[in-house]
Amino acid sequence: MVPIGPRNLGTFENAKDVMTVTGFLQATAILLPTFLVPARADACACVSMGTPTPQQVRQGIEESVKTAEAVFSGEVISADTLGANLKVDKVWKGSPGGIARLQHAYLTSTGSAVWNTCDYTFEVGKKYMVFAVPGHAGTLKAEKCGLTAPLDSAKSTVRILDDLAKRKR
Repeated sequence: MVPIGPRNLGTFENAKDVMTVTGFLQATAILLPTFLVPARADACACVSMGTPTPQQVRQGIEESVKTAEAVFSGEVISADTLGANLKVDKVWKGSPGGIARLQHAYLTSTGSAVWNTCDYTFEVGKKYMVFAVPGHAGTLKAEKCGLTAPLDSAKSTVRILDDLAKRKR
């Protein structure tokens, strides 16, 4: 008899039973992680701490303005594999110019394109509220985990930004 477990919870009658259990445990240890992997793997994971209070929302916007290079709204007028051009409508911070270029990829010295899955990608013809941060080699980019969003879903953000701008005057 072969005892199993730290407290001898049971016994096996022969070595074949031990090998069967050992094989089962090994197979489980190998296969179980494959069932625990999400169906869609995304290298960019944004952390949410639940539903924020209005004060926390305002503080989050204020902090995002501080860390952003530029905060503006605009419409995407063109896009390519490396980024998008937005016609700027309104600026709360920075000097993005009349047409702002936001990169979501860049070319290396060998001509290879490098993408960051956490960078926001834009759709031509849509308007966005943009919190742009420094990107590669002096470019601007927007991040998925930031406050950049379609303008029609960012109305409360625009109201808070307008309020912050009034207070600074």
